[in-house]
Amino acid sequence: MSLTSRKLLAVVAVTAVTPACLDVTGSQCAEQTGPGVSGMIRYTTGDGAMLDATLDAAFMRMTRADAVKLGARFEDEWGRDREYQLELTGLAPAMLDLTGHGSLCMPRQTGSEAICSPLTGTIDVRQLDSECYTHESGISSCIETIELSVHGTSVWQDTRFEIDAEELTVGAWVECEI
Repeated sequence: MSLTSRKLLAVVAVTAVTPACLDVTGSQCAEQTGPGVSGMIRYTTGDGAMLDATLDAAFMRMTRADAVKLGARFEDEWGRDREYQLELTGLAPAMLDLTGHGSLCMPRQTGSEAICSPLTGTIDVRQLDSECYTHESGISSCIETIELSVHGTSVWQDTRFEIDAEELTVGAWVECEI
């Protein structure tokens, strides 16, 4: 996915809450910029088949002040999309051991429900911040700044999921263009 497409997706995500040019703070609008998520995953099936995929279409968002969720999908060996989510919690700016801070949730067998398993590895959180504004009309807008690197592995029975990811999204309040 190109940088322009990712910017457009970030703007669409923000505009789902507030139109891009809605004057929510008197003269400021929310803007999200940056390359977003990049990196690779490798999924090893129970029979040993290795599937590699990029994170070009992945998204990351803050779910709490100390937590993020990464969502994406990859194509399995039968040509079906397999969605997954990484949940990372208890985060603060620092290099952290993922043990106790993350889990991977995904269907481990085609057509089954998602199964969550713990992550091991490291996460380097350089910045994690959000700021929201609610207009007296009740319309809200938020900006998020997420800068981190994840190098993790999740094992469940005979399957293995490995991820090497970078996330950089910078939120800012900018002058509205009406």
